[in-house]
Order: sequence, then C-alpha cells, then structure tokens
Amino acid sequence: GYLEGAWLKDIRKLRRQGYRKEEIIFVDDNPANFKRSYSNLIQIQGFYGDLKDNELQILDNYLDTIGHEPNVRVLEKRFWRTRN
Repeated sequence: GYLEGAWLKDIRKLRRQGYRKEEIIFVDDNPANFKRSYSNLIQIQGFYGDLKDNELQILDNYLDTIGHEPNVRVLEKRFWRTRN
C-alpha cells in the first residue's frame, strides 16, 4: 500500500507463500518502499540509461557471496558494493 509518500513492498505476501523472512532479499533504489522490512533490503543506484552502468553485475557478484547465509536480515548490507 501507499504510506507517507512511498509504495510499501510488503514482505508478508512472500511469507504467506511459505518463504521465511530470513531468506528474502529485496533489491530497490528507494529505501522508503521498505520501511517495514528494511533489513531485507539491498539498496541499489537507480538506472538512468547509462550504458556503462554495471550496478546489477556488481550486485550479482555480491549475491553470490551471501548465497549460503541462513539469515540475510543480520547481514550488514549498506556497504555491499565494497564486499565483492
């Protein structure tokens, strides 16, 4: 739903489908969309048409490094770009 100027992405929809909140990762360029599940967020830079943008490639490398983690919520994700 829409709350305080942001479209909230609701983790409960995925939890109802049987996913544990500890294994869900959201990727978005707007942290306001995740006020209720911020610890599941990896914030990326917005894409504005730059053909040299490699944000998703860097993200892919990072996701490979955390794929074995049983609880992604406890990981420090603010500096994910430097952890490859």
